[in-house]
Amino acid sequence: MWCGLCMPLSAQIVQPARMELELKDGEEYYSIVSAEEEGIVLYRENIRESRLRRQVYDIICLDSELKERWKSQLEVEGGKLTGYEYSAGKVYLLFREESNKADNYQIFTLDVATSLTARYTIDNAIPVELSEFTVVDNVVLLGGYVNFRPTVIYFDLLTDKYRVVPGLYANNSEILEIKTSEENKTFSILHTERLPDKQYTITTKTFDRECNLLFDFRLKPEPDRNLLYGRTTSFGDDALHIAGTYSHGNTKFSRGIFIANIHPDGSQNIKYYNYGDLKNFFSYMKARREKRMRNRIERRKIKGKKVKLNYKLLVHDVLEKKNSNILLGEAFYPKYSSRPNYNYAGTYSGFNRALYPNLRHMEDSNLDGYQYTHAVVIGFDQKGNLLWDNSFEINDVVSPTLQKFVQVLPFDTFTVLLYMYEHEIRSKIIQKDEVLEGKTSDDIATLYEGDDVQSTGFDMGGLKEWYGPYFYAFGVQRIRNNSVNGGNKDRKVFFVNKITYEPQQVQEREARGAVKE
Repeated sequence: MWCGLCMPLSAQIVQPARMELELKDGEEYYSIVSAEEEGIVLYRENIRESRLRRQVYDIICLDSELKERWKSQLEVEGGKLTGYEYSAGKVYLLFREESNKADNYQIFTLDVATSLTARYTIDNAIPVELSEFTVVDNVVLLGGYVNFRPTVIYFDLLTDKYRVVPGLYANNSEILEIKTSEENKTFSILHTERLPDKQYTITTKTFDRECNLLFDFRLKPEPDRNLLYGRTTSFGDDALHIAGTYSHGNTKFSRGIFIANIHPDGSQNIKYYNYGDLKNFFSYMKARREKRMRNRIERRKIKGKKVKLNYKLLVHDVLEKKNSNILLGEAFYPKYSSRPNYNYAGTYSGFNRALYPNLRHMEDSNLDGYQYTHAVVIGFDQKGNLLWDNSFEINDVVSPTLQKFVQVLPFDTFTVLLYMYEHEIRSKIIQKDEVLEGKTSDDIATLYEGDDVQSTGFDMGGLKEWYGPYFYAFGVQRIRNNSVNGGNKDRKVFFVNKITYEPQQVQEREARGAVKE
C-alpha cells in the first residue's frame, strides 16, 4: 500500500540468460517443451533431410541456464507431429500415422538427462479428433472427440494395455481438463454434461493408474444457471475446488465466476460472483468509459434489475498459495472477416498439449482471430469466498487461436502480472485489489551491446511458465549491430530468454498507481 512517496517493496524484471540460434531464410522455427528444473527441449523438422515418408527432427536440450546439454536427431517414418508433454524427466513426442485410416500413433520418449530415446506404438482403431495429450507414470492419455462426443484413450507404455476410459462418451459434452498427479499416480477428467432438463453442469472423474474409477462427482448448479467452463485445484485430503464461468440461459457468453467447494464427504456448495459485482473487472477501460459502466450498473441495482453482462472468458489453472488460491481468466471476443480463413489449421490451440486446433472452440471459417481485452485475477479462500479481484489490460493482442497470454507470479505481499507483446515484456504489479505499479514495458534483452531489433516474428513467440519463479520468452528477431567488427552485422535468430521478477527495496520513488491509457 502506498505511503506518501515511499513504497517499501517493489519488483523489477530480471533476464539472467539468453540463447540464440541463427536462422537462414526459409528455415523452420523451433518449438519448445519445458522440462521444468531440468531445462527446455527444442525441436523442429529438418526440411532439407526429410523425405516423403521419413521425417527428420533436430533436437536440442538446454539446461536451466540455457546452456546446451546435448543435441540429436530423431527419424520418424510416416508420422505427423501431433502433441508433446513432459513428465518425470522425459519429453514425450506424439506422432500420428497419416497413411493409416485408423488413428495409430507413435510416441518417442527423450530422456532429458541422458538423451536416450525410446519408441512406442499405439494401435488405435478409433478415429479421434485429438485435443488433449498428457502422461502420468508411463500412462499415456489421449483426449478428443469421436463423432463429436468426448473420448479419452488410456495406454500403458509398460504393459501395452489399451482401453477407452469409461463414462465419457455422451452427446453435448466437452472435455475441459485432464489433470494428472505424479505423486498420487492418478488422473482426473473434468467435463461438461448436459442434464435431461437441458441444463449444463460440470462433472469430475478421478481414476487410478490402472484406470479404475476412484471418484465421480457432479456439480449441482442453481436451476437458472449453466456452468460453462472450469478448472480444478490439485488433489489432496482437503476440499476440492472447481472454479470457472457460468451463464444464464442457453448462451456461450458467461455472466460471472463460480467457485465450487467439494468436501471429502461429498457435500458441496457453489458461490456465484457476477462480473458487475467485482471491484476491478472494468479497470482495464479508460477512466471515463469505466465510470459510465459503473453508473449503469448502479442504476440497474437501484431499480432492482439484474446486472446482465455477457463476456467470453478463457479460464486457466488455479494457482495455489498458502492461505488462498488465485484464478486467472482472459476476456476475448472473436473477430471475423468476409473471406474464408484457412490459416489456423495445424496451429497450437493453447488449451492442451496437443498440436491440433481445438475445433470445438472455433467459431467458423471466417474467423480472423481472437481480440483479447483484459485479464481477470481473483483470490479466494479455502471455503470459496471471494477475497479480492483485479484486472490487467491486454488490448493489443489478437491471436489466431485461444491460448494463455498473461502469466501470474505471486510474492508474499504482492503479485506480478506479465505478458509478452512483440519484443517487450509488459507487466503490472498488484497487491490484492490495489495497484502498486501500473502497466510498464521492458525490452527483451539481447546478447550484445549495440544490438538493434529491426523486426520480430509477429506470429511466432510468447511468454510461458517454466519452473519456480521463472518464465521463458521466445520468438524470432532480426537484429542489426553496426558495432560488430566495425561494419554492418545483420542476423536473424530464434531466441529464448530466461525471465523472472525480483523484489527490490525502494527508499523513495514517485507513486504511479494505475495508469489509464
